[in-house]
Amino acid sequence: ENTPQRYLKHSKYNSEALRERLLKRQEKKLIGVSWLTKSTLPGASNRNLNLIELLKNFDKETVRFVSLQYGDVSKEISKMREHHGIDIIEVKDIDNREDIDGLASLMIACDQIISVDNATVHLAGALGVNTKILLPFNNDWRWGKGRRDSLWYNSVTLYRQKFLNDWSHPISALMTDKIA
Repeated sequence: ENTPQRYLKHSKYNSEALRERLLKRQEKKLIGVSWLTKSTLPGASNRNLNLIELLKNFDKETVRFVSLQYGDVSKEISKMREHHGIDIIEVKDIDNREDIDGLASLMIACDQIISVDNATVHLAGALGVNTKILLPFNNDWRWGKGRRDSLWYNSVTLYRQKFLNDWSHPISALMTDKIA
């Protein structure tokens, strides 16, 4: 149970430059978010989360969100801005699916990552980034049963559904724990 802090290294220069670019000298927490999996495994779609359900309780004055989601989610991000007043930064010069070094630098730039169970959390955990994972009721075996910590990554905290397709408990527990 004594896992190393980091398995992977990253470009510190790239992360610092990205952080400065994204925060624009604002005294806010930078939170990376990922809310979907593209996995085709049976039951994988139960991992997906409605973005507004995740972000509606955050104080927009104290945080900035950056998308770590892979795939084209620009319409969903625009909808969040237009209908809910929540800005999520998309870093257009980093392909979150194909540019693993760029994505790693983006993750390191964040104060914290909040994600469903997808490839994003494994990279974040291997980088030693403070990561909160929202797990479905029937989660993957690698996250164990009933525990809040990860056997694989000591920078990860697990938040579990108590009822199938009900994200209210893990989101409430996440908000109670406070961010970064």
